[in-house]
Amino acid sequence: MTAQKKSDTHLVGQFLVVFGAIVSFVFGVLYLLNVGVGVTFLPSLDLIGILGALNNLLLGILLVILSLVTLATFGVLNIPRIQLQNNLLVLFFLGVVTLLFGGTLGGALVIIGSILMLF
Repeated sequence: MTAQKKSDTHLVGQFLVVFGAIVSFVFGVLYLLNVGVGVTFLPSLDLIGILGALNNLLLGILLVILSLVTLATFGVLNIPRIQLQNNLLVLFFLGVVTLLFGGTLGGALVIIGSILMLF
């Protein structure tokens, strides 16, 4: 076993970050299609009182953008304009923001994946 080989927890963390971003993208599309009310798994920020009918539309757009930024930051997508520095703190922050704005399961997976990538 060489020193260059990545550990198993690092590989699982990478998988969870990518899978969490894809799940967040799916949640964003579901919110855009106005099906987003029934896909919450964890408590999240509820903007219905403030935004009214625009809640699902804005949360859907925000989740799609956040998931694309996460995928571009991790290097899965090649979009240089939205690509951030690829480190664990940025991925953790993107996961927390995704978790707060309705991408509950996807945000949690990104957070868990970024923590696992430390080891």
